[in-house]
Amino acid sequence: MNQVLQYYDYKDEITNNFKLKNNIYLNRDKEFTWPSLNNKFISDRGTCYGLKTHLGILVDGTVVPCCLDTGVINLGNVLKEEFVDILNKERTRNIIINFNNNKLVEELCQKCDFRK
Repeated sequence: MNQVLQYYDYKDEITNNFKLKNNIYLNRDKEFTWPSLNNKFISDRGTCYGLKTHLGILVDGTVVPCCLDTGVINLGNVLKEEFVDILNKERTRNIIINFNNNKLVEELCQKCDFRK
């Protein structure tokens, strides 16, 4: 890694990220474990930007609360139902309400450390 970094064009002193060449960047950040139901329980307290500022729509049309969810928290399917109906489902609203109250009700969220 150090051999690569000695050839960088630019280093951002605040983020410690590097521009290696035009349109090629090395962004360094803390490592996180990809969310999985197989992960250890972390907490049932906390919040997330999922369903607040973003959500995910998988290639098969499945709507999930965040871009890290591979389909575990299936909120519906945009190919089979109206998007607004998915957003108004009890499960979707329950996730949002509980995020706003610093509670994690979904098992996947309770095992996700990205929110830290």
